[in-house]
Amino acid sequence: MKQMKKTSFRPNCRQSFLNTAGILCLFLVSGIHFFFPLEARAALDPSEVAVLAVEGDSDSMRVAEHYLKARNIPKENLILLEKAWPENLPREDWEKTVRPNIRRWLAEHRGVKCVVCAWSVPLRISAPPMDCPRRNERMEFYAAQEKALAEILVKTLKLIMREIAPTDQSRAESENLPDIAKLDFSGWMALFQKTINDAQTRLKSFPETERKEAAKKLEKIIQANLGFLLIRNALIQRARQEKGSVKPEVVLKVVQVTEALEKRLLELNFTADSPKRDAEVLAAVRLQNGLFAAMLYARQMRERLEKNEAQSSFDSELSLIFETEAYPLYGWVPNMISSQFGQPPAVRVKVKRPSSGQVPPEILKGTDSDALPEPTEALPAPPLGQLVSMEGDDEDEFSLSTPSDEPGSTAEDAPEGNAETRAVSKEEEEVISMNMEIHENESGGSDDSVPEMRVPLPKRPVLLVARLEGPSAEMVIQRIDESVAAEKTGLNGTVYLDARTTRPMKALPGSMEKMEQSINDLAIRLKRFTDLDVKIDTATELFRREACAEPCALYCGWYSVRNFQDIFAFMPGSVAYHVASFEAESLKTGPFWCPNLIEHGVAATLGPTFEPYLTAFPEPDEFYSLVLTGKFTMIECFYFTKPFNSWAMTYVGDPLYTPFRNNPKLKMNELPDKLQRFFGIKQ
Repeated sequence: MKQMKKTSFRPNCRQSFLNTAGILCLFLVSGIHFFFPLEARAALDPSEVAVLAVEGDSDSMRVAEHYLKARNIPKENLILLEKAWPENLPREDWEKTVRPNIRRWLAEHRGVKCVVCAWSVPLRISAPPMDCPRRNERMEFYAAQEKALAEILVKTLKLIMREIAPTDQSRAESENLPDIAKLDFSGWMALFQKTINDAQTRLKSFPETERKEAAKKLEKIIQANLGFLLIRNALIQRARQEKGSVKPEVVLKVVQVTEALEKRLLELNFTADSPKRDAEVLAAVRLQNGLFAAMLYARQMRERLEKNEAQSSFDSELSLIFETEAYPLYGWVPNMISSQFGQPPAVRVKVKRPSSGQVPPEILKGTDSDALPEPTEALPAPPLGQLVSMEGDDEDEFSLSTPSDEPGSTAEDAPEGNAETRAVSKEEEEVISMNMEIHENESGGSDDSVPEMRVPLPKRPVLLVARLEGPSAEMVIQRIDESVAAEKTGLNGTVYLDARTTRPMKALPGSMEKMEQSINDLAIRLKRFTDLDVKIDTATELFRREACAEPCALYCGWYSVRNFQDIFAFMPGSVAYHVASFEAESLKTGPFWCPNLIEHGVAATLGPTFEPYLTAFPEPDEFYSLVLTGKFTMIECFYFTKPFNSWAMTYVGDPLYTPFRNNPKLKMNELPDKLQRFFGIKQ
């Protein structure tokens, strides 16, 4: 039976500012691609792979040497740890010994893009000590900011109730407000919207002159709370509904501000921890997503610091070994080669734009101050005419994200074939065409019609990291050989997809509904475009063994935490993962899905080494769709769809394995829309 434990698998809790409250669109829905140069991408070559083994450990050396030979990897691409370390590596040993040694080796062997951890290599890296002075300082800072922001939100509501066409009833209601600090985002938005609606109703009885003046004041208060991202979406929505109601240059300026804020927030993920950084992040989140989002971020950071959530899987931390600055450890950092952060937009226009792309100093004024201004002073009606200069010779493309009916729902929420928005742009001038049209996706055509695949390369290199481990060294060696063989002959068998319900129509990023949606979308895609035998279960219970008589080639399902179920007969070379917490907590023994999948014949799997939160998993529709194209190795499929590094996930299996290389099942123009845009197939 599937069980959802409220205490362990929190899909939407305590997430970083990159997905605060989920419905804030990860503030990456526009503009990120403009500073990622494009480059033609070839498959990973064996010469670009190195193997990390433990010197003196016979099993580690045996697995490493077998893999080097099986994949024709140069013998000199062997990295040796001088001794065995504990499975949970102390952070101090990682920073002072292990990381510098591996980094030194990589500096001497340029061109290595992937490292394979062969047995006995540590699985996790521990968090810093709980009594770290800087940690305590940060907890106090975020607790104070959370309280101050909650007070501002209360004052905002009282301001509307007492000063916007007040009545005796509205004044009385202002004295009985709920505890703002205990609300979630949807609760706050419902309360905020009701307060605004009530004020607008009261205004209807005012004389016209007074009504217009009060309405302007109300709009200022609303803008001060929403942040530029929601202001941008509101402007676009208005422009689409009422042609000519919004000047294009106004939208352009707001878009440029949100774009610059997005870029800065990404940069801050890779900036060394300091009081100034904390203040700047909070100020940028506030400007971008609004007052309540800033309060949520302060709350989430306080909770993360209290729980000391600074651990990571060894492999995920190793991915950031090329970083020269000490990035923050609490929570995660973006995986800059994933489709999530390299995603081109759904709506594109061409403009001439300033070359700097930086946030004007005036809108970040007061970043270093602990004091938080009153709501009417925090962000009055944004001075849109002065925020971003329109002048500049550098021409660039940027994106304009279209709003959705429900916060958090995106174009990717619909299966292939649903409507998607695009922009109709004119000439390369300082103007945006707001003539947005709806068109049906076009998924037909042959591979010959697909343009050359191009993958955005980030400014920061990311090391691909895989792991060869399992219940025994002999078993791992057998799975390596099965991967090589299946790659040559082709992987055949049934696809089993275990969704807990039928496809939800709307789903927030990082939510349970989003995972259900992705598993269902994968089934729809495979039934539409392939001849694969696909079995999908939408009941609450797991698949029953008697219903799975056909050999399994691919599997994805959830949610049976620390409770592996022997359901399938796996084909040699099969790929499978189960979405649940802790399933790679050990790869050698225990009730976890990862080691048991390997023991029962699975060649490639993935899972978290500790509580990851749901948003950390690759989405099944994206991950398996890439695998089925046969154009990418397993490790590339994993990293193109894994959102975060310095966090919980690990990939277990041969990184060079490409099970559908000789018998692809999906074409590139049959991938999910987000991946098609990521690879430049669809704009």
